[in-house]
Amino acid sequence: MKCQSWGGIATLPVLTAVEVWLMEHDASPRYRCHTGHVYSERLLMEKQNEQLEESLWVSIRMLEERRNLLLTMTSPHAENLPHAVQTQHARAAELNKHIGRLKDLLITLSQEKKPKDEGYL
Repeated sequence: MKCQSWGGIATLPVLTAVEVWLMEHDASPRYRCHTGHVYSERLLMEKQNEQLEESLWVSIRMLEERRNLLLTMTSPHAENLPHAVQTQHARAAELNKHIGRLKDLLITLSQEKKPKDEGYL
């Protein structure tokens, strides 16, 4: 896990993020980075969900762009290359299935209960 104050969870690439470690001697599980920031499990879970949601939206946009490109590429060739057009439409339909699954996953993530506390100790 990475310290979110240093961007490990949301802003900086993983390679430049600061590691966090479980504080084993505490009554409730908490995580600390080497600079001293301490986080609850709830906050880390929330931040991971935010990052996952952001990544899924990026994936959806990329899949939609690819689907749209496939459909755009087929329109001028519809009469001359019917087999190629059919193949491209099948690929676009497959992408629609993946887009739908990712959107369903996002709905599930958004329905998860958010923590009441900030999680930053």
